[in-house]
Amino acid sequence: MKELILAIILFFFSYLIGSIQPAYIIGKARGIDIRKHGSGNAGASNVIMTIGKKQGILVAAIDIFKAFLLVFVYSLLQDNQFLLDSYSLNMSMIVLGVVLGHDYPFYMQYRGGKGTSCYIGILLGLNPFLGIIALFIIFLFTLITDYIALGTLALVIIAPIIAIVYFEICIYVFISLVILSLLSTYKHRQNFMNILKGKETKVRKTLFG
Repeated sequence: MKELILAIILFFFSYLIGSIQPAYIIGKARGIDIRKHGSGNAGASNVIMTIGKKQGILVAAIDIFKAFLLVFVYSLLQDNQFLLDSYSLNMSMIVLGVVLGHDYPFYMQYRGGKGTSCYIGILLGLNPFLGIIALFIIFLFTLITDYIALGTLALVIIAPIIAIVYFEICIYVFISLVILSLLSTYKHRQNFMNILKGKETKVRKTLFG
């Protein structure tokens, strides 16, 4: 019973940390609600398109860091190392909580981001090498396709497989990553439709156009 209570507490604590929304905060500082501009998403890519590249990069960095910090700190408390060797239901609750908080923050009418940066932060926290591989995957496929949504799709498909096959993450964390991968795919559904219709904004145009 105590273990279950602790897992629930960790989930809600991670949800609260995840709900810290730098995209929304930076937008408000500029006098706008980021959810009413561009793609309507409270995330780094929309900040880049609507406010600026520097602000977008800052948003991505903060979102990555908040997820990384939660996973990394719990790893230190759990076994005093951040290599993947023994994780529990608690870690899976942290993983789920931080992304759900980012995607569905309670004070923003549950309209947040899409969780890509948090997903990368989780992988970095689980294992830095896994995180570097994740960054390489999303960068490579985004570069090849010119669409960040397709880079993200490649990330959420490939990363969990690599994590369990080569980094031996526990089954609870693997299941959490799969759930978040499905959620990410769902959150990007409009992007995929726009790509098929030729309406999705390309990365090169956003950065250099």
